[in-house]
Amino acid sequence: MGAHSRAGGEVRVPLIFYTGAALGPMGGNVMVVLLPLLQRELQTDLGRLSLAVTAYMVPFALFQVFSGAIADAFSRRWAAFWGFAGFGLAALLCGLAPNVEVLILGRIFQGITNAFTTPILLAVLADVIPPVRLGRSMGIFGAINTGGNLAAPVVAGSLAVINWRLAYLVVALASLGLAGYYLRWFGRYRQADRRSGRSGRAVWWVPLRLLATPRMWPIAVLSAGGYIALAGTYYLWAVYLADRWQVPVDRSGLLLSLYGLTGILVGPLAGLAIDRFGRPVMVVVGIALAVGCHLALGVAPDPVTFGVFGAVLGGVYALFWASLNTLALEAFPKERGAAASIYNGFKFVGSAVAPLVLTPIYTNAGPTAPFLAVALFGLGLFIPLTFYVRLGDRG
Repeated sequence: MGAHSRAGGEVRVPLIFYTGAALGPMGGNVMVVLLPLLQRELQTDLGRLSLAVTAYMVPFALFQVFSGAIADAFSRRWAAFWGFAGFGLAALLCGLAPNVEVLILGRIFQGITNAFTTPILLAVLADVIPPVRLGRSMGIFGAINTGGNLAAPVVAGSLAVINWRLAYLVVALASLGLAGYYLRWFGRYRQADRRSGRSGRAVWWVPLRLLATPRMWPIAVLSAGGYIALAGTYYLWAVYLADRWQVPVDRSGLLLSLYGLTGILVGPLAGLAIDRFGRPVMVVVGIALAVGCHLALGVAPDPVTFGVFGAVLGGVYALFWASLNTLALEAFPKERGAAASIYNGFKFVGSAVAPLVLTPIYTNAGPTAPFLAVALFGLGLFIPLTFYVRLGDRG
């Protein structure tokens, strides 16, 4: 979004640079709206399909711990290229899957390769965007990231009417196209391809050292817990709408897309609020609103009401992550790549844990129980935030 002068000369960050933020949630969440259909097409049950959700999130979280440090040490340019190219090939494997086992394998590869996309883009933005405008930049990044949540159900729901495999083909083509774009962008702005100069062996110690820093842990807990509190139930929405109100896949896809639409609209405004009122304040606002939205989703009397509060939660999602992204990147200015990787890794630890915990709650305690459980869980996030603020005051 314009030119920014930092060390090494002027760097232009056009809107297309930010679109990489949408690919992860889009590629990861097309499966969410397809769950009812995949149960029939692949002749499996919800429990096994939920493993495909976790199969994506676990390697994504694990590989992110080191992906930023690797990119910082060797090359952000090539790490981003292979990340996006590999993600495209993994999506293609998912689209060609003849059974749930191959689908799970494709999801594992999606998780591994996606670990080399979002954290690298975040670190680059934090390096080239002036601090006074970083909140706004994170707002735009968060809006487009949430836009991936909008695109996923729209693309998957509409294409599923023809063939569910087409959704993964679209993801594959978009990812391969972005791989080529970032290769060219980094080639033009070589100063953005910052390298730490560490040896390969030293790279592995950077994340471990950051994990030993007291300031990292409240951010990590907020990241993992924040995903559960703001998006932990999202993978169940299409199933819930079908089970409770018999909403078909194409219509549930439209309802789920509202979650991403409001995120796109709120993201830039959230960035302005972050720069004005401060990062911790807006994190507090995000947590409080997320708790209220999940309570409302759990007691919604009809699909329209459910969709309305789902849309509100999408805006809250954009606000919360724009705030926490900015806070996390500013906490470790000298090692943003590694910090962004660890922070995002914990975020997707939360996303991996959510299906394992919430699916049994859904099947055993009733469809509304996961929403109420997540609302209660969200209240606990005020504890690590308070701890982080107190650490800052002491520093």
